[in-house]
Amino acid sequence: MKADASSLEALRLRFKPEKFKVLFVGESAPANGTFFYKTDSNLYRYTQQAFVSAFGKECGFGEGFLNFFRGRGCYLDDLCLEPVNNLDQTARQRKRNKSVPLLAGRIREYRPEAIVVVMSAIKDQVEQSARSAGLGSVPFRAVPFPARGNQKKYVAQLTKVLQELKEKGII
Repeated sequence: MKADASSLEALRLRFKPEKFKVLFVGESAPANGTFFYKTDSNLYRYTQQAFVSAFGKECGFGEGFLNFFRGRGCYLDDLCLEPVNNLDQTARQRKRNKSVPLLAGRIREYRPEAIVVVMSAIKDQVEQSARSAGLGSVPFRAVPFPARGNQKKYVAQLTKVLQELKEKGII
């Protein structure tokens, strides 16, 4: 059963940290109804694996992992708050670009110490949002989305980013 956008946002808000350390930014919730905060998506699965690689099994699984994620000041937001992966490239790009000022407003509110883009294809829009929010100088990293054969690359690159953020005392 697919959840509507408002119920997904309500679920996301349950895991909003008091103080933002690392803002993860995805493209949008998938059109198929899976969602990071429902612990049933590829993004959840491979992000959890990277955290275990960087922090050990104390990260937990399922809601335990989401609580660990929040406890470290991590939060996943999306560039677009409605699914776009089912759109043709032109419409998808238009929605991404239209979402930049809205994401900039949320970034301004969150004031994260670092930003990690979990889909290389949206790096430019997220970077533009961060600059508009006055946070163009925070550590900013982009990793490939964990699909289409990029799963191992995603886990390896995200693990490296997490270790770097640990060394800097951010996470």
